[in-house]
Amino acid sequence: MKKFLIGLFVFFVVVITAAIVLIPHLVNIEQYRGRIETAIRQKTGFEPSLGTMTLKILPSPALRIHPLGLKDPQGRMELTDADLSIRAQLRPLLHKKLVIDRIEVLHPHVTLHRHGDVLALPALPAQPEASSQRGQAAFGVEVDSIEIHNGRIDISGNRQIPVWGLSGVSVSISPKHATFTGRAKIDAGGTVSWTGTLGREAVITVKGIAARALEPWLPGGVVRSGTITAGTITVSRASSVQAHLDLANIKLLSGTEPLKRATADLTITRSGEAWRLAPLKLSAGGATIQGAGSLIPTLDLRLKVRPTPIGDVLAVARAVFPLPLTLAPPGSFAGSIRIWQQAGSPVRFSATGMARAATATAAPGLPGLEKVRTAFALHPDGSLVLAPFAATAFDGALSGRLQINRIDPPGTLRFTGTLKNVNLAKALHAFSPDAAAKVSGLANANAAIAVDLSRPKLDARAISGKLTIAAHNLVFPGWDIVGALHDLGSGKTSLIGMLASFAGGSAAAPGTTSSSGGQGTFGRATATITLNQIPWKLSDLSLQAEDLTARGHGTFDPVGGRVDLDLTAHVSKLLTAQLVKRAGVLKNLKDAQGRLVVPLKISGPAAKPKITFDLSSALSHRGSKTKKPGEKTKGIEDLINQLLQKH
Repeated sequence: MKKFLIGLFVFFVVVITAAIVLIPHLVNIEQYRGRIETAIRQKTGFEPSLGTMTLKILPSPALRIHPLGLKDPQGRMELTDADLSIRAQLRPLLHKKLVIDRIEVLHPHVTLHRHGDVLALPALPAQPEASSQRGQAAFGVEVDSIEIHNGRIDISGNRQIPVWGLSGVSVSISPKHATFTGRAKIDAGGTVSWTGTLGREAVITVKGIAARALEPWLPGGVVRSGTITAGTITVSRASSVQAHLDLANIKLLSGTEPLKRATADLTITRSGEAWRLAPLKLSAGGATIQGAGSLIPTLDLRLKVRPTPIGDVLAVARAVFPLPLTLAPPGSFAGSIRIWQQAGSPVRFSATGMARAATATAAPGLPGLEKVRTAFALHPDGSLVLAPFAATAFDGALSGRLQINRIDPPGTLRFTGTLKNVNLAKALHAFSPDAAAKVSGLANANAAIAVDLSRPKLDARAISGKLTIAAHNLVFPGWDIVGALHDLGSGKTSLIGMLASFAGGSAAAPGTTSSSGGQGTFGRATATITLNQIPWKLSDLSLQAEDLTARGHGTFDPVGGRVDLDLTAHVSKLLTAQLVKRAGVLKNLKDAQGRLVVPLKISGPAAKPKITFDLSSALSHRGSKTKKPGEKTKGIEDLINQLLQKH
């Protein structure tokens, strides 16, 4: 009996082994190739490519296909090099029911091809249809699980966008419960996981993703740098995407400085090939930017910023586009912004609104402004207009129109307007610190000036245009013209020296030059300054002190801090009388009103110039007036006698 049982066991083992070995060879699995291809084509819409098919019986019937390929007829998606294994239960087959325990797809390589400049998200996995139970010939199908392991997804690149992909893709799908889960690593950095309901919704969780990983889904250049530290993205069957993202060090479009921390809440809806963003909310610190617009096929966003502390707005603005002014809080900002891009064209901006800031500087090297208040308009051509523009400059009031013809790269800044009660010492300090050290006075000015911001170094050479200045209560060190006049009537000025000067001697004869460095005090000073070249030209120059008025023209070198002025001084009657009493020969320089008229020259360092009286020119001019028509010029002796007699 024992031998019989052993023999029977051996018989069954041999039969089962033979069945396992022979059945796969007896069944012509190739006859089902067409049916399998048709089923895949009908259920997925993809064109299949089936490699070698093999059948195994134990431990459960299993069909293996390697390699498996699927291709989207529209050319947007392609699966290659997959190893497909389908495991089914044997007993339910006797009841015309196919129960698939597991469908495994190993090492699939999926390529998503860009369609134009943008990429559409693939559809959610579809929910399986209910098993057919009608009729005795009906064949029910149940699938317990579908597993995808160690897959890879690549997005084909173009000239603008590099290849982007996911590695280590694992997906688990439960058709019975209509759910799916998955995870993957992003080549650009970070991880992504997802869970959802088949055919309805997917919730994607992202961590530590480089923001450039979003480039395949957005127009080129929208996201330049930064990290999505965390976030959730919900994709619905209705082609709607909702996202909440935490961002760090983000730069968008033409931004110049990264935004350290921000959150973004947005909803993207798709209609055909068009993708619309509505609404968008970007929050950073105390700033909130809200808006809506289209992403695809063209980028066109309309954003609004309600009155917000300017420090918070500036942090966001610098992360989006370059700012032509350096502004500092406290202050506020409110405005409307449009950002758009036509196919094949660069991103363009426009904005309008109001701004206030504690300080503003157009560029390093230029004087700063305080208490800035302005309306602004950023035009699509990259020009910025600030008008009306008001600020405090050098303790005075500045108002007018400020325009920068190009903000990126910086172009030319132009200002047209007025300055009132400007502290002249502070204004001069930017160009000649030495000259401004002891200067005091207030000035008003009409300005039409331009500053070339494109120059590598901004100094006086970058400025052009014209200034008309009127200063009052002005004190200049080393400009004591009245003191130099007193020297003419003192013992420091000899009659012989003046006679020698008149007779053709040096214009700088002894006693005609003063460089004592005394303070020059002027009740009023006016000038028109042309800034188009160095040295600057001064015209319509007028200096009015208590006892004299001087008028003329000249130049000022703001780089070297030097002046060169040619003036004519008209001395008051009172001072003229005092000077003539000391040196009677000076009476020959009086005009018809009894005022002393003396040509003078101011030259040298602006902080301590040389003051020279050209007596030779003055006396020669006076002598020529006394000469009768046709009269020969007298010799030097006659001229000396004439002066002595008049003296």
